[in-house]
Amino acid sequence: MLLQFSVTNHRSIKDTAIISLKASTDKSLSDCLISPDEKKQLVPVLALYGANAAGKSNVLHALLLMREMVCGRYAKLLKGESLPQEPFAFTDQPTQPTSFEAIYFYGGIKYAYGFSFDKSKVLTEYLYHWPNGREALIFSRENNGYQFRENIQEQLTLAGRTAENRLYLSSSNEWNCPQTEKAYLWFFEKLTGFMGTEMQLDATLSAIRQGGSEKKRILHEMLYADLGIKDIRLGPTLPAFLSPNVLDYLVKNFGIAPITTPEEDLKAILG
Repeated sequence: MLLQFSVTNHRSIKDTAIISLKASTDKSLSDCLISPDEKKQLVPVLALYGANAAGKSNVLHALLLMREMVCGRYAKLLKGESLPQEPFAFTDQPTQPTSFEAIYFYGGIKYAYGFSFDKSKVLTEYLYHWPNGREALIFSRENNGYQFRENIQEQLTLAGRTAENRLYLSSSNEWNCPQTEKAYLWFFEKLTGFMGTEMQLDATLSAIRQGGSEKKRILHEMLYADLGIKDIRLGPTLPAFLSPNVLDYLVKNFGIAPITTPEEDLKAILG
């Protein structure tokens, strides 16, 4: 069971965002709480709420992306393939690493697993557990340097087989490493999800190109989806799918205009 998840520098999330299922001191619904280790009290359900474009979906996207990197489509990248980093874009600073961390229970044991990465490689990775109620390191990684506490020589061999763009938690389980097996199984067996709100971009653009009632419906949904978003600048060239009628509608309802110079655009937007 998930206890806590944190994400840094992913999509609209710049600074660290944390969601926690740890129960508060409120005892009014204590019968509904869960205790996976007979000590900590956790809530069985967590709800995220907030304004449109506040980043709620991106927190869930980060959690599911973490799973995909451990045991999904990004777990077996070929050497040299890019990692799926989507860093916070609205900054003048050089691109920083993205970080994920999950604290969870599996088989009554608490685990803390996390890693940081950029588009080319995994920068740090670590796994701790609490088998007897006391924190113990299973492994840690910084670039190509590893630390282990058990079965050291065999795990160093497995580490040497792990490409810089792959997670050790994933690659070690391909070789049936007992030290990391249970921590891996939580992602594989217990962490599931579905992002039903993700836009099907190809289908949407196709419907806009075809026109008719479906195009009209999509444009109205775009209008009401994020109220208050206006004065959008596009460029250096406008997308090819923007027909004159679509562009006219977007200009009137969203204030869309081609980009000019940074100074003139900022002056127009900021008044």
